[in-house]
Amino acid sequence: MFAALVLSGLGLGASQPSLISSAASAVEVQNLGVANAAQVMVTQIGVVAGIQVLSTIQNGATSPGPFTVAYIAGGVVAVGGIIGAAFVRSADRAAPLRVAHAA
Repeated sequence: MFAALVLSGLGLGASQPSLISSAASAVEVQNLGVANAAQVMVTQIGVVAGIQVLSTIQNGATSPGPFTVAYIAGGVVAVGGIIGAAFVRSADRAAPLRVAHAA
């Protein structure tokens, strides 16, 4: 159980910088706060939904071991996410030049 929690924490920690920079580069400067809040909210909803799904699988499993079935289901979802992430394309955006005006 401890190893799974450590692995989950490492995965979430490794993905956060790229998620935040993706959200920040997709919006205008004045909307950065809203974009960051939306990204964090979606991440938290995903974490809670994942915990609930795995808990449901664990409570409903009767054969090899409830945690085994839940972790296999989580692993399948993780592999699907990795495959899906491999198909995400990078978009080159020309950043507008911002020049500070002297007062």
